[in-house]
Amino acid sequence: EPFRREVAAIKRRYYELALRLYQDLARSGGVRATNARVAVLGLFGMMNWIYTWHNPKVDPRAETLSGIIASIFLEGVKNGTAHGVAPIGRREAARRGAGVARGERLAPLERVAG
Repeated sequence: EPFRREVAAIKRRYYELALRLYQDLARSGGVRATNARVAVLGLFGMMNWIYTWHNPKVDPRAETLSGIIASIFLEGVKNGTAHGVAPIGRREAARRGAGVARGERLAPLERVAG
């Protein structure tokens, strides 16, 4: 139990630090105005799944991989449009996510990845 509380406290500190950094970037205009909590937890989600797919025989080492993930995240949240695609509004995002909210299943990763 003490170990669990310690881990929870560490996770909270990482989240709070990342959230403050994102909010600072948003205030300075460096990232688009979006839900900071979702952005930060999305980044953590990307990082937390690495263990499931990373293969050291074919994938980059940690130093390179961390740069790739940082680039994917920062390019996705930076201010402006990505590759000429304007960000969608909240209503459209909710409409697009409605199928998942109703319990529709997404395609398994194996089928998507080929």
